[in-house]
Amino acid sequence: MNRRDFVKHTGLLGAHLLLSTPTLFSMNERQDIATLNGQFCGTPITIHALPTGWVKVKRSHKGPGLGMPQILLDFRWTEWMPIYSWLIEHPEGNLLIDTGENTQVMEDGYFACDPTVGWVNKQILQFNLIAQDEVTSYLRQLSYSPEDIRWLVLTHLHLDHVDGLHHFPRTEILVNQVEYQNPYGAVTCLLPPWFKPHQIQYRENDDPHFAGSYSLTQDGAIRIVPTPGHTHGHQSVVVEMDTYRVFIAGDVSFSQSQLVKRKVAGICVDGKKARATYQSILNFAKEKPLIYLPSHDPESGTRLSEESHLTA
Repeated sequence: MNRRDFVKHTGLLGAHLLLSTPTLFSMNERQDIATLNGQFCGTPITIHALPTGWVKVKRSHKGPGLGMPQILLDFRWTEWMPIYSWLIEHPEGNLLIDTGENTQVMEDGYFACDPTVGWVNKQILQFNLIAQDEVTSYLRQLSYSPEDIRWLVLTHLHLDHVDGLHHFPRTEILVNQVEYQNPYGAVTCLLPPWFKPHQIQYRENDDPHFAGSYSLTQDGAIRIVPTPGHTHGHQSVVVEMDTYRVFIAGDVSFSQSQLVKRKVAGICVDGKKARATYQSILNFAKEKPLIYLPSHDPESGTRLSEESHLTA
């Protein structure tokens, strides 16, 4: 039966099923690694954007909405959006930010360890990736292995940011203490049994724009800042360059435009904190030019390689 006959016999439900069914992209439609080479006080720093697969969400999930009840009832899906992980090369060690997805998420029974939370995730998320999209494939392209990663910073514990964790059992993993203790929306049964991250706490008054920060490198080039709203303990990574900053934002917003327009996503656990985080970042960008890089923005890779600054 072809697609037209299928819709004819199944009606609106059939049309919805067709629209909701992911079609795997061919490799020539997939994105390449984007790279920025910079320096801070004479220290070379390189940042790579690794497009580790694709995700669709409900429109009321991505845009302003009324939260989970509306998202579950919404039959409208967004376009395919990238799932970015980020590799930072620094003389003190290589840093990976988030791990992206793995191909098993598309298999039946993947959420068997928690059918309830798994059902919710299957209703609100669609994934599209092949083995070449997993983070280790991109590391190999850059001549690295998981053992070459000194730090792994997780912006939060949602599965599209942590489902590659099983590759990094010997890496130092850093998670916000609030996120670890209150992992809103995470499928915790999928986390590796050895997962015992360093639960970081921020030093107060280290940054006037955020509620503290956590310095990762001794030269002060890379630090972690709290950016709650999407989850209770969401965090982002700031990379200092001589004339600008790079802000790796996780799921603070789905796009730069959403940040500038201050349109808080319907999936945010705390809209008030999300709006405060938006304002903190916009104020931060006035202090020094800023490259803003959310995980699911199709333009993030281009902004990184072209050193395109945020204009609010």
